[in-house]
Amino acid sequence: MPPQNPISSISEDFIEKLQHYGPVTAVKLHGKFIYVGYGPVLKIFNRDEHDELVFSQQIFKRNKIHSIAVRGSKIAVSGGRSFAVFEPFNNEVKVIEKAINEWIIAVEFVAETRLLLLTSHNEVLDIEVSDAPAFKLLQKIHCNEKSILYSGSIRVLSDSSVYIAAGTVMHGVIIWNLFDRKILHNLTDHEGSIFGVKIDPTGQYIISCSDDRSVKLYTFAGELLASGWGHGSRIWALEFISVTNGAIRLFSAGEDCTVRVWEYSGQSTLQQLALYDHFHSGKHVWSGDVQSGDDTIFVTGGADGKIRAEKLEVSQTQCITPETIANAGYNLEPKEAIKSFGVLSSAQFRLIITSKGKVLVNDYREDTWRKPQFDGISDEQISRFNMLKTFEEARAFALCSGNGDVIILGVDEKRQLYHIVRANSETPRKIINVLAASSPDDGSISLLLNSPIPTEPMELLTFAQEHGKLAFRSSVGLQKPDPRIFIPTSFYLDVLNGWVLVGSRHANFALYETASADPQFPKITRKLCSGDTITTINKIESHSGKIVSLVTLRDGIYIFLEVSQSTCGLQCSAILQNKITKSIEGGFMRDGHLFLYGFSSSCFFLWDETKQIELSKEACGGGHRHWDVSVRTDTLQLVFSYMSQRNLFVTNLQSSWGATNGLLAEGTHGREIRDVAILDTSEEDGTKLMVTASEDATIKVGKLDADGGANYQLTLNNHISGLQRVGFLSSDYIASSAANEELIIWKVTRLQGGLVAVIEVGRVKSSEEFPDLRIMDFASKETASGFWIATAYSNSRVKFFYFDKAQSLLQERSEIPYGTVCVLNIELLSFDASTYVMTGTSDGNLTFWDVSGILNGESSITSEPIIKQQLHQSGVKAILPLTEAGGSYKIITGGDDNSLISSQVKFENGILSLSNTAFVEQAASATITSISDAFEDKVLVTSVDQIVRVWNTKNGLLDCMSATYTTVADTGCSDTTTFHGKTIGIVAGAGLSTLSWK
Repeated sequence: MPPQNPISSISEDFIEKLQHYGPVTAVKLHGKFIYVGYGPVLKIFNRDEHDELVFSQQIFKRNKIHSIAVRGSKIAVSGGRSFAVFEPFNNEVKVIEKAINEWIIAVEFVAETRLLLLTSHNEVLDIEVSDAPAFKLLQKIHCNEKSILYSGSIRVLSDSSVYIAAGTVMHGVIIWNLFDRKILHNLTDHEGSIFGVKIDPTGQYIISCSDDRSVKLYTFAGELLASGWGHGSRIWALEFISVTNGAIRLFSAGEDCTVRVWEYSGQSTLQQLALYDHFHSGKHVWSGDVQSGDDTIFVTGGADGKIRAEKLEVSQTQCITPETIANAGYNLEPKEAIKSFGVLSSAQFRLIITSKGKVLVNDYREDTWRKPQFDGISDEQISRFNMLKTFEEARAFALCSGNGDVIILGVDEKRQLYHIVRANSETPRKIINVLAASSPDDGSISLLLNSPIPTEPMELLTFAQEHGKLAFRSSVGLQKPDPRIFIPTSFYLDVLNGWVLVGSRHANFALYETASADPQFPKITRKLCSGDTITTINKIESHSGKIVSLVTLRDGIYIFLEVSQSTCGLQCSAILQNKITKSIEGGFMRDGHLFLYGFSSSCFFLWDETKQIELSKEACGGGHRHWDVSVRTDTLQLVFSYMSQRNLFVTNLQSSWGATNGLLAEGTHGREIRDVAILDTSEEDGTKLMVTASEDATIKVGKLDADGGANYQLTLNNHISGLQRVGFLSSDYIASSAANEELIIWKVTRLQGGLVAVIEVGRVKSSEEFPDLRIMDFASKETASGFWIATAYSNSRVKFFYFDKAQSLLQERSEIPYGTVCVLNIELLSFDASTYVMTGTSDGNLTFWDVSGILNGESSITSEPIIKQQLHQSGVKAILPLTEAGGSYKIITGGDDNSLISSQVKFENGILSLSNTAFVEQAASATITSISDAFEDKVLVTSVDQIVRVWNTKNGLLDCMSATYTTVADTGCSDTTTFHGKTIGIVAGAGLSTLSWK
């Protein structure tokens, strides 16, 4: 029901709605357009290579769009009790929201001038819509079975017959004919509410899904053909992909954030053909649709606000068998198998080495095989070159023998093969491992040869580009730090600075300078973290005397590692460390995005960590197989090769969609946002840093632009429980708090291209083995060397911590017991040389203590407050202190009692005083959840009733200037900033909206 509070709709035009990110409640594919119900906003995307947004407008004042129908130039949308019919590309036609007295389940055209609405009581309204301002209800149609519906759809067949598929709340699926009003079937094979039911376009089949997590397929005669099981929770979206004589294909998506493709081919169980299990974040894929044609595509919308598009493509995996090689004229011996392999995707060449030492090259553009000849090297000698590395960017293979000889087999610009041989001039050695690295700066490649002999240095070989071909440049010895534990697994050569970065098992790391003596000893050795094998090291940015590199570990950790030259020598530190729940085999940066690849269960994946989406994957059986990957950063493509049952499989991993990688809208968290903070100062690109904290235990770091657009860069997973608060301590430090007594301090580092890196540098250490307290809020005060941080605990205690920036050390210094209630909010107020802590608690009190002594180094203070005054009947849920002329503070508070209070805190003659200046008893229809400074004596106030209000606080009074509805449900937090005099606010909860006001 609409809120009854009189302060719910006041001067709504005063607040301008800029951008919204939230649950996607409807998707419709029609013709060349993608229609999306983004809450109350209708977005239309053009299906071109750029997925251009061609229409975006809020259609309903409050209700979210749940159903979309298109006929000719007209579109009909419905949601809640509202519906609208309009022409989106006719600027002269105004969108008019209409309403009925029942919940609308589905909407469909029977002609361009007639619209059908299916209501929640299984009744259809037949409406004449030719005259847009004044629609005419022609008739109400029902089948004498007015069950309460949870879902339903309307199918208009090619012969103009119309059937209603109604999903009831009590496990029944009712199919009835609209025109003769007769029930054809009442299908009761499901358990629980029916969440989706559709009739296929040919009128031959019915599909349904319910609370029992199953998908069921029926004939139109009512016969149950098959059931599909696999979803871990409720199914929200269900569609037919195709209906042919050979098979029926279905699409489903649901609460478990998975998209599944099913096929019926005669059995009683639907076969799952495809699983997209990382398509959205958090919980719920709320909507989806499918379109078949030249390409079969599907589009989904989730609770995370993402709109994802994908093509359903037939697998292009190629299989190379011993028979394939034999047919090319190269027979393998009975026990001979493919041992090593590599692919140059840009040059379109493959190379394989067999277990008997045969080297074969496949030009797969010309579909030819050949056995390359190497000057002065016999077939017997070639058989010793059993280690292979691939350099995609340099268009070359490197073959290495066990004694250290190397052959470079390259492909020139005319696709002609060439080779160079680097024979080991020293005493033959035993090489057991070869690592590869390439430099995008000058096109050079490097090999790192490792011997099992502890005293024998690693050998770094470098090959440079000369006249379009590689040529041997240098050889340098690198002494192992500790041969017992340092086994190299990856490396990178920074050509600009002459540094070699080497990774090992157990996250061990070493750095060498190639300009020093030979063999070199490491300049830096350290264990980067408690982790597994370092799988790749790649450059993010490099300058004279500094490099920032990406370091990936097999157990899912990735690190941004900064190495710099200073007056104290070489310094090495991590500026970002995060972890995903996958095994990482490598990663790279492209266009400001971090891409990772590796294994997850039995699949090899390509993952966009910046946007939190999976681009592609291949079911290969898992990481225990022999495999190789070539990375093409220019086309964002991985060529993944792996062995299975003596056969070599080769596949391309890349987005099926194109330039946007199928991400039409970026969205936000997949769960409720608990807090948001904006940094006051601007970045070099004119944007402002913002952080959001969610109940999904993640923190997202991104940027807010002057138009209200939010663009996330990082998703941090260090917390293990739902977040409570997040905020900036300064331009370089962030703090966040959560349950389990989690308080984390983060350091921000800015990189080239507007990138930011954030790393945990401090954390509260709880004395409890199983901490169960929640840190509800925190406040901070910066000093020359760090920050004082006051925290509010759910057990009625206030604790003080000091964070030392130089030592990255967070220590508890003191605490104040309050009583037996929960401390909800905390602030630090300064008056000259005195500092006071102010708390808002669940008993409605504002309480003040003098904490100047604590901040001056005293270990304890009296627990007796200076002021304890009840302002609200129950919890003080939001506090905002505003400084006033003369050194006093204006305190705006909101509570569980729905009231808003303005108070003044003064410090005169050594005495602190609190007095109320204004009180609005019914400032909202529900709990006030946040108050933010709206500047120029104004505040922005949010409440659970989904009303955003701007109040004037001038002269200590409270006057509501504007009140308008926000589509963000569970509205719980807000923050504000300014861009060139323009005020922008963020309101967040189950989604995020940006606003502006005059």
